[in-house]
Order: sequence, then structure tokens, then C-alpha cells
Amino acid sequence: MKAATRDDTKSALHRRIENVADLAEEQSAGSAYVIYAILDPKRHDPLNRFTSLPIYIGVTSHMRRRVKQHFQRAAYNQFGTNRICAQLRKMLFANVVAEFEVIDRLDNKIDGMIAETVHARELLRAGYKLCNWWYFQREILTDEEIEAVMARIRYAAGMAERGWG
Repeated sequence: MKAATRDDTKSALHRRIENVADLAEEQSAGSAYVIYAILDPKRHDPLNRFTSLPIYIGVTSHMRRRVKQHFQRAAYNQFGTNRICAQLRKMLFANVVAEFEVIDRLDNKIDGMIAETVHARELLRAGYKLCNWWYFQREILTDEEIEAVMARIRYAAGMAERGWG
């Protein structure tokens, strides 16, 4: 008889989350930073741009770890105000595991931060509703407002490069 391993004790839901994290990691292989969409597999994308409805846009340099962070925060942060945590938590209680799709690849953090905002803006303008935390990634801004946001991102990145923060 085979000895029980840790994998044998994992729940089916946990194994599905691990599979989503593995698949997302495969999609991001070879990229310094990626822009990803979190998709609700139970809701149809009315514009047919994704396999299911996008509910969040994010950026990361470690896709597998980021996927697991999203699910961990959703599972353990029941009183938080994070909108994506609430959505993912609701899905998990319904035994639904969100999907992750890499939609862009970047070489550095600043380009990733800007691209995340640009992709969110594009989806908002197309009519999608996103659960992103930052107002400029969940509300449609004017060109002037978005340029000010980009300037702040560049400024913050420059300060970080000089050792501030």
C-alpha cells in the first residue's frame, strides 16, 4: 500500500487552484512582467474577447505566486474592502475557480505598471466592469487625467530607482 503524501490530502478545490496557478505560470514563461486578466468562468464575455468575463486586470513578475496570493486573500480576508477578493471569495463558495489569462508581456516594472492601466482603460471603454482597486483602473478617465496618472507612475518609478521606497 502506498504511503499517503501531502498531495493526497489536498482538497479538490485546492488542486484546481494549483492547476490554475501552473497554467498561468506556463503562459507567463520567459517574461519579466506580464499583464493578466482574471476571468469569471461562469459568466459569458458579451464581447467575445476572452473565454469568459474579465473582472480584473493585474501586473506581476511572478505569475504563479500572484495567482495563489489572489486565492489566499480571497479565502482568508472576509472582512476586507478589496473588491477582487470579494468576487473571488464568492466564486470559491460556489465551488468555482477563476481563470487567469496572460494578455501582455513586458520587460520592466514601469512598462508593466503603465500597460496595466492602459489595458484596464481599454476594457473599461469597451464596457467591462472591473474590480480593480485603483480608481484609474476601475473608472473611465479623460486623456488629461490618464496622462497625469502616467506621470505619477513614472515619477514613483524614478524615485524607486534612486532608492526612495
